[in-house]
Amino acid sequence: MEAKAQGGDRRSKKIEAYASAILDALKTKVDMTLEELAEMLRRGHGVVFSRSAIWRLLDRHAMTVKKNGARSRAGQARRRCAARRLAPHAS
Repeated sequence: MEAKAQGGDRRSKKIEAYASAILDALKTKVDMTLEELAEMLRRGHGVVFSRSAIWRLLDRHAMTVKKNGARSRAGQARRRCAARRLAPHAS
């Protein structure tokens, strides 16, 4: 008798079957949300996957979310402007 293997990922095979459909959809529309991908799979293929399962698939395929630099800069600029307004004016 031998012990069965423990741990590991036993569920990713299900979503990996739809990896090409997901990656093709992202090539068509780069900024699709996880919710939109889940809906596309439900309507087009009749399968239901959670957003986290889709995220893990994208992570395994090295698909990363590109941060919006303009959005980050806007947050910092607001803080600088607010600080300038609060600073006393030199006479």
